[in-house]
Amino acid sequence: MNNIAIVAISGTTREFDKKYHYSIPDGLSGKVVPGIRVIVPFGGGNSLKEGYVFALTDTSDFSNLKDIKKIVDDTPVLSGKMIRLAEWMRDRYVCTYSDAIKCMLPAGIGVKSFRVVHLLAGKDDLNKDRQNKDRQKLIELLKENDLQLDYEELKRLSGIKSFSTHIRSLENSGTISISEEFTSAVKEKYVRVAYLAMPAEEVQFDMESNRIKRIQHIRVLEMLMENEYISVVDLARFAGIYGSVLDTLRKQGYIGYKELEVMRDPVKHKIFERTAPFKPTAQQASALQTITGKLEEGKFAEILVHGVTGSGKTEVYLQLIQKAIENGRQAIVLVPEISLTPQMVERFKGRFGDQVAVLHSRLSLGEKYDQWRLIKDGRIKVAVGARSAVFAPFEHLDVIIIDEEHETSYKSETTPKYRASEIAVKRCLDNEALVIYGSAT
Repeated sequence: MNNIAIVAISGTTREFDKKYHYSIPDGLSGKVVPGIRVIVPFGGGNSLKEGYVFALTDTSDFSNLKDIKKIVDDTPVLSGKMIRLAEWMRDRYVCTYSDAIKCMLPAGIGVKSFRVVHLLAGKDDLNKDRQNKDRQKLIELLKENDLQLDYEELKRLSGIKSFSTHIRSLENSGTISISEEFTSAVKEKYVRVAYLAMPAEEVQFDMESNRIKRIQHIRVLEMLMENEYISVVDLARFAGIYGSVLDTLRKQGYIGYKELEVMRDPVKHKIFERTAPFKPTAQQASALQTITGKLEEGKFAEILVHGVTGSGKTEVYLQLIQKAIENGRQAIVLVPEISLTPQMVERFKGRFGDQVAVLHSRLSLGEKYDQWRLIKDGRIKVAVGARSAVFAPFEHLDVIIIDEEHETSYKSETTPKYRASEIAVKRCLDNEALVIYGSAT
């Protein structure tokens, strides 16, 4: 049984950038798998760090291994192919594992630690500390805040100069405990929604028999009879009511509340008219015949599509992507940031609809996170974006298209200083896919 994890630590310098062995405790057995993020004690001070599990093993040359403390995610954030890519990037671009992995994950996903102070003592115990006003003030602040507060927030609210001394004293006496918890800048977004908690026929009967008389109640229930869920905010606004009306209906058993996840879509307010493939010109048909033949072979290949701006390269890309989708596979299209215009997005959305994810620097953290999750979960077939979209977490790539490949913006100027074309080649080699270079030069 593999009970040892091989872990790369996030945020380490090149000096400490290596793979470390950690023991998997019984409580996490079966949950720690390659590609998952974990929290581990690191260094002489055992400070808790985020790490990425690269592999599992049942033997180690090291003794007295430290235990993994917890896992961060329910499912892996890195596939086996992306782990191999990170290892290759570390050697190719002289960067750390963490630098390479950072390219593959959406900004804001990294975890940060914070300390929480918990009040443990009962009321009788609290009176013992009356002789010290500062410690008593800390206790009272905790009592006023549901018996727990963020360490830094408690320090700020108390304004006590010898804060750490008094905290240590309270911890030693068993009055408080301090736990280290973790959070990230970006998370899933949830909204509170209302729904009918009883069959619509019963609600209708109660309205017709005058058991429900208030027009505000009737208005809310009629809206919910026509919709499975409505957000509480929208329901209050459209029905012209206050939250107390909804709470009354909930107490009476007519409606219920639940938290529903919503995906942040960067183009949710736009309507894209669906388009059909155009009949290709003679040159386009020739190019498509050659490329499609290579696609059907299911082997790695590189192809240059040469054509000046306006010559119809994009239609070739679109029809090629359609072939990839029909084969049950996926595609990435890279364009220079300056070329990622609404018109370009409209062409791909118009052809492939909700199967397209758009990735660029102008997205919010939440939008980037949700687009990444849609791709990782297999709900998206095509990613269109600037340089970093080459890392879109597809598992069944058929083609990566790099339009205007001669553009200098495809080279990263920050660590790791990668070229998008080199990453594309590496990924396509691993997937037996095609790399298409489009250029007017």
